[in-house]
Formats: sequence, structure tokens, C-alpha cells
Amino acid sequence: MDKSIDILLAGISMNEEAALTKLIEHFSTELYIFAFGLVKRKEVAEEIVSDIFFRLWNERQNIGRIHNIRSYLITAVRNNSLTYLRSKNNKPHLTLDEIDTFELEPLQCPETILIDKETMGLINRSIAQLPAKNKMIFTLAKINGLKYKEIALLMNISTRTVENHIAAAIERIDTILSRENQRELDQLKKVISTTILLFLHFF
Repeated sequence: MDKSIDILLAGISMNEEAALTKLIEHFSTELYIFAFGLVKRKEVAEEIVSDIFFRLWNERQNIGRIHNIRSYLITAVRNNSLTYLRSKNNKPHLTLDEIDTFELEPLQCPETILIDKETMGLINRSIAQLPAKNKMIFTLAKINGLKYKEIALLMNISTRTVENHIAAAIERIDTILSRENQRELDQLKKVISTTILLFLHFF
């Protein structure tokens, strides 16, 4: 874990509210993305994340027992989201494995990476077409930054299964991107050919 995060956790354990604020700023977006994917309601996802940090603050005297804060927070999101879904759908024994849809809000390209809006939109559409389990595991690995072993523990599956899901997700995204790019290339070729024909006709 980043040393700066360790410093924040130590600050929280010593009742420093500013440290909690910085921790929230660091993790809230990725936690919201995972919560929203599960519950599919903005207000509920926000409330789930807020409640997790509220509980972390209330139990700050035990914060030294947390060995991996990211895994701890993601696990809390999973548990709280499942609690909400069990109540909402009247399924008291609903598990993560039984969730057949996972919503992912469009990703924003980091300012340090030069990708135009059209390409970023294509990437988002490609991710949106992934099966729910692929999308969920892809989110945990590539957005939340969990290690494969951590994802396996979170979802109660093997590390090999996680690897297979990630490989399948990347392959599917690459296939979709290639197909869309080829379609755009074919359209561009048609435009160029038409332009050339018109030019030759009037020349």
C-alpha cells in the first residue's frame, strides 16, 4: 500500500478529520463505480460509499487491524450492495455470482493519456458489451486496481478464473474495437472513392 495512504490511516486513528477527507478523495470514485455497477442507482451507490467511510471513522480505533485498505473498502461495498439488493429484490440469500447485470458508467480518459473523444467513446461502448461477470472483474482489476488474488477472494472464485475473465474481456474489447475501426475505415474508403470519382467526372 502507498505510504501516503498509511499516513492517512494513522491520522484517522488519531482522530484527524482532515486525513479522513483525503482518504475519501482518494478512494470514493472507484468505490462509487463498483457500487453503481451493482445497484444501478446513483443515489444508492453514493449512500453506500458514504456509509462505509462513516463506519470507518466510527471504528477508527480498530483501523490498525486493516491490512489492505483498498480490499477492505471494496469488500464493504460488495457487502452493502448485496444487502441493498437482497432487500430490494426480496432475495435474502442473493450472492455476487447470481448478479446477471453490471452497469459501468462511461470511463473518462486521464489527462495524461492522449485519446480523442471518439476513440474513448468506442472503448466505453466495447466495455458496455461485455457479459456482466467479465465487466465486474474487469472493473475490479483495471479501475479498482485489485490484484487477481484479491478479486478471487472477493468473488469466491479461483485466481485462474479471474485470469480467464480478464483475458476474455480484453480479447472481446479488442475484437469489438477492431471491428468498429474496420467499419470506419471502410466508410472512409467509400467517401474517398466517391470524392475521386466526382473529381474525375467534373475534371
